[in-house]
Amino acid sequence: MMGRYRKERLYVMVTAEEKNTIREKMKMLGMDNLSKFVRKALNVSPLVRINLESLDKLGYEINRIGNNINQIAKIANRTKSIYQNDIADMQTKIETIDTTLTDLKNLLTKLNRGEC
Repeated sequence: MMGRYRKERLYVMVTAEEKNTIREKMKMLGMDNLSKFVRKALNVSPLVRINLESLDKLGYEINRIGNNINQIAKIANRTKSIYQNDIADMQTKIETIDTTLTDLKNLLTKLNRGEC
């Protein structure tokens, strides 16, 4: 074996919890060498910055759609040309979309911060 070609050293301070998380991830991968694990993590995992602005815009548009549905529902209630169940179903679907978007945005925010 030739001489060491890695001559640079990095020092990183972590909390006990972070250290345990690192050790658990190493164990999951069947690795026991911290240096190899860190090099693999840095070289294999791409760093991604996610732009959440488009999700905000999407959420805004979905809210506008919800408002339009509510206006339609009010007219339909006055004219009795649509069933209450249909209105409730539309509202439920909009709420589901909104909740899903919020969950997705929260997950992407955590990913951006490196919390996942």
